[in-house]
Amino acid sequence: MAPVSEDFLTRTSPAWDLARVVGKFPRLPGTHRLEGGRRRRGIFRRRDPDWPLVTVLTPCLNAADSLVETLRSVRGQSHPNIEHIVLDGGSTDGTRDLLGAFDEVLDYYVSAPDDGLYDALNKGLALATGEFVMMLSADDVYTPGAVETLLRNHAASGADVVGALATLKGANDAMSYVHTRDGYTARCLIAMCLRFESLLVPAWVYNQLGGFDARYRIAGDTAFAARLYAAGLRWYEVAQPLLEMRPGGLSADPAKVSAEHRHMLSQRFPAVDPATRALAAERTRFSRRAYDRAIAAAQDHPAFVEALIADGYGRPGGYSQREPAPAVVKSARRLSVILPKSGDEKAAVDFLSTLTSSVEVLRPATANAKALTSALAKARGDYVYFADPEAPPEKGALSRLIDAGDRDYAEIVRGATAAGDDGPPGGARLRNSQAQLRPRLLTRSDWLSRAVIRRRCAQNGVFDPALGPYARRLYALTLALSAIRVCWLPEGVVAAPAADAVLDQVPGDAAGWAAALTWHGRAWVLLSDAGYADAAANQAAAVETLGRRLANAETLNPEERQRLSRQMATLRQQIAHPLVDPSWDPARAGMPPGTAGRNTP
Repeated sequence: MAPVSEDFLTRTSPAWDLARVVGKFPRLPGTHRLEGGRRRRGIFRRRDPDWPLVTVLTPCLNAADSLVETLRSVRGQSHPNIEHIVLDGGSTDGTRDLLGAFDEVLDYYVSAPDDGLYDALNKGLALATGEFVMMLSADDVYTPGAVETLLRNHAASGADVVGALATLKGANDAMSYVHTRDGYTARCLIAMCLRFESLLVPAWVYNQLGGFDARYRIAGDTAFAARLYAAGLRWYEVAQPLLEMRPGGLSADPAKVSAEHRHMLSQRFPAVDPATRALAAERTRFSRRAYDRAIAAAQDHPAFVEALIADGYGRPGGYSQREPAPAVVKSARRLSVILPKSGDEKAAVDFLSTLTSSVEVLRPATANAKALTSALAKARGDYVYFADPEAPPEKGALSRLIDAGDRDYAEIVRGATAAGDDGPPGGARLRNSQAQLRPRLLTRSDWLSRAVIRRRCAQNGVFDPALGPYARRLYALTLALSAIRVCWLPEGVVAAPAADAVLDQVPGDAAGWAAALTWHGRAWVLLSDAGYADAAANQAAAVETLGRRLANAETLNPEERQRLSRQMATLRQQIAHPLVDPSWDPARAGMPPGTAGRNTP
C-alpha cells in the first residue's frame, strides 16, 4: 500500500540544505506577524529514499478568493511527501483567517509584510527543507499527479531541472488553452521561456546559483531562468499540462515588464549599447525593423545576437521560415564533430580528410557514455555532429544542414539517407516541426549520424553511464522530446544508414540485464507522460519480452535473478498505473485560442 502524507511526519528537526541562500525569515520590528502550521508545533517532514521530499512555496497577498483551491490542489497530490509553506505578505481580506483554518494540514505559514514576490520567495527558500523546491501562486493549481509526474521525469530524463506545460484559464474559466512550447534556447537570456510554477528544482541548484533577485517586482523569474541557461544546467519539459494558471497580476502590464527587462539586459549584456538593448527589452509588441536594427548594431556581441534571433523566432509575428532573421556574421567554428576512436581508423582518417578548417574534431577514446559526455562538454561549435565513419555524410551534406539550421533557427536539422527514409510525408521539405511528432526520432538513435544539432540543444542531453550501451538511445530520445524547432530535409545526408544502437540480443551478465530494464523503464516514463501511447506500448512490450527471457537466463546466479526479478516487478507495476491523461494528444500542445485542436483538459 502506498504511504500517505502523515506517514512522513516526524518530531526530528531536519537539515536545512538551503540555509546558505538567504537568512531565516526575520522578525520585522514594529510589525504584527502571524505564523502557524505543523512546524510551530514541533512537527516536521522527514526525507525518504523512495519518496523524495518536495517543498512547495506559495506566496500570496489578499488571495482569499482563490487560495483555498490552491491549497487543496497541493493537498490532493498523488505524491505523499510534500512540505507546503505559505508566505503571506500581510493580507487584509480574510486570507489570514483561511490560513488559520488550514493550520492542521499546512507545514508552515507566515503573514508579515515583505518587499515583494521575490523577497517572499527568498525567505521561503530559507525555510524549505525539501530535496526539491517548487513555487505555486495563490490563484493557480496543480493537476492531481503533477508532482509525481515531474519527479519521475526528473529521474528518467537525467536533467537537472524539469518543467511541464500549463493550461491558461480565461475569465470565469470560460475558455482555456495549453501554452505554446518555447524550448530551451538562447531566448531564455531575454524572455521567460519556462513555465516557472511548473519547475521542479533541486535544492542544490539554489545553493549553486543563489536565490531570486528581489530588486525585480515582475521579472525575477525571468532573471532566474536566464541564470539557469547561462550556467549550462540541463532542462527537460514534460509535454503535457500539469498546471492551471489564470491570467493577470503584475506580469499583465507590458510597460512594467519592459522596464524590468531593460534593467535585466543591462546586467546580462553590459557591453551592448543601451539603445540597442532597449530594442530587445520592448515586450509590448514585436517590431521586425527594430530587431533587424539591433542585430545589425550588435555584430560584435554574438551571444546577444543569438538571443535576439532566438527571441524573434519565438514571438508572435516574429521571424519565420518565410521571413527569416537577417544574415549575421558567422563564427569561425561552425561545427564540432564527435568521432570516437575505433578499430577502423582508416575510415576515420578518410572521413576527416573531407572536413574544412571551420570544423572542430573531438576524438574520445571510446564511444561509452563517460567519454561522449566529456567530448560534448568540450564542444564549442555552433552545431554538433555525431560522426560514424562507416556511414560518412555525402559531399556538401553537412553544409546544407547547417545552412538550413541558420535559416530556420532549428535545434535539430535532420536529413534522409540516399537509400530512402521515413522523412516528411510526400517527400516535402518540412521545417520547424516539433521533433517529437516525427515517430522515427522517438524509436531510434541512428538519426544522430544524419543530423546536426545546435550545440546547446546537444549539450542539454545526457549520456548516462548507468545505461551502458543503451545510453545513446536515451540521449537521442530526450533530445527528440525536448527540441521544438526541427528542420527535416528530404535530401540525402549519408549514403547508407548507420547502425542503430537497438540491442535486441539477450543481455549477458547481470549488469547488462539491469541496464536493459532501466532503459526500457525510463523510455516508457518519458513517452507515456508525453502522451505517446503507441511508442510507450512498444517499450512495455519490450519489458515483457525481457521478462520471459529472464526466466530462462542461464548466466545469472540466484541472487542476481532475484534482484532483477524485483526490478522487473517494480517496472511492471509502474507500467500498469500510468499517470498521463489518456485523452491528451501531444500534437495539441501550443494551440493558441481559436486554433483547431485547442485542448481543454
